[in-house]
Amino acid sequence: MGQEIDLKSGSSVDMSGFLLRLREETNLLAKWFQDGRFALCKDGYTVGLELEMWLVDKNFQPLAENKALIASIADPMLVPELSKFNAELNAPPERIAAGSLERIASQLKEIWQRIQQSMRDRDGHALTIGTLPTLKKSMLSLDSMSDFDRFRALNESVLNLRRGQALEIDIEGHEHLRAIHDNIMLEAGATSFQVHIQPPYELMNRTFNAAVIVSCASVALAANSPYLLGVDLWDETRIALFEQAVCLPGFTLLDGSRQQRVTFGSDYVQESLMDLFWENAHGFPVLLPFTSERAPEDLSHLALQNSTIWRWNRPVIGVGLDGQASLRVEHRVMGAGPSLDDMVADLAFLLGVCHELAGKLGKAQDFIPFAQARSNFYAAARYGLNARVSWADKGEISLRTLLLEYLLPAARRGLKSLKISDEEISYYLDRILEPRVASMQNGASWQRKWVLAHGKDLDAMTAAYSKNQESAQPVHTWAI
Repeated sequence: MGQEIDLKSGSSVDMSGFLLRLREETNLLAKWFQDGRFALCKDGYTVGLELEMWLVDKNFQPLAENKALIASIADPMLVPELSKFNAELNAPPERIAAGSLERIASQLKEIWQRIQQSMRDRDGHALTIGTLPTLKKSMLSLDSMSDFDRFRALNESVLNLRRGQALEIDIEGHEHLRAIHDNIMLEAGATSFQVHIQPPYELMNRTFNAAVIVSCASVALAANSPYLLGVDLWDETRIALFEQAVCLPGFTLLDGSRQQRVTFGSDYVQESLMDLFWENAHGFPVLLPFTSERAPEDLSHLALQNSTIWRWNRPVIGVGLDGQASLRVEHRVMGAGPSLDDMVADLAFLLGVCHELAGKLGKAQDFIPFAQARSNFYAAARYGLNARVSWADKGEISLRTLLLEYLLPAARRGLKSLKISDEEISYYLDRILEPRVASMQNGASWQRKWVLAHGKDLDAMTAAYSKNQESAQPVHTWAI
């Protein structure tokens, strides 16, 4: 959800004051980078995750019940999202070692069962799917916005910066969607599975750059968003939707183009992740200029600014109650779903391949030019596992071949190096991911296959999707 603004506890709107505090905190963070003041793993990795979900009724239409669901679960790890029919589940950080993937899966399944039982009590379901096929534009009104000051302020600020100009959606895929909307609620049409990686400090830059490079593979593996507002678009339409639903430019790049607020980025990290916090402070207008009296060491204004710049790979700073700062890489490219085991397999792949690549990556630009990594990413978001990409010394190659012959073996080596057990590697990579790639059946392709076989009844398709998801079987095994 991001950092909430509590207007009743001393927060106030003050643009000049916010900018002063943002500048002060950014300079302080730069000194922390210089001094190496971070609580980072010295000899391993820690991972966390955020899983966004849809709440739907018995007919698989959006159900505005996140407040009641969260109250019934009474777990601080479950929080509201922008719309009342979305919620977000956060998992506590897990130190990576033998058994950690199974622990992550077990924790997810335990709380997911409680969420589903609560939704059944409301005659509904929780669903993990990137874009909900049954969503209609009329459902995305401000009446459906969760009751938080942050969301209302964000909507007002975005429209003000656009001088009241409506947001326009124009996505061309298998079909073509054009839509105009007068608020930011279109953003609620996209739900994600976001992975946070905290590597050893000396690998931080290379891990971030590795995550940028492999974004094409992870977005295609997890693609699960072909239908938006009844229209068949990209395999991972969520990418195009989010970029257009909060369309605000930032700074001007050397080629004359404008850096957008939702973005793949402007370049690899060169010196450190501090590069991106300088961009945040000097390159993007402030959306939420709410000041507080918290100490500069809390970095509250810096964190609030960072939370409103949506790079697909984003640096995240946290400051604990003990005042110790932590730094991590947030990988935001994967759509939610289809099954919990599918998502843990996606996490395992990302962790393994990033570790393997980071250990060997010199200058990222020499491995794959940034412009090519960006082109690979959008090709994979649009065409999924059918995409063709350019990869290092292999030239143009099908993403399926790249995954089967190079990236999955690299992920296995990376997980082995991180002491993940052979049993976990075999289950998540050999029995879930490799068959998914070999069969070319991820969430997006299953949805399209169902429609091809049964017709474009997206209500019935979503019902079939939900039934398969409840079986807990990985998507490559789902029948049509």
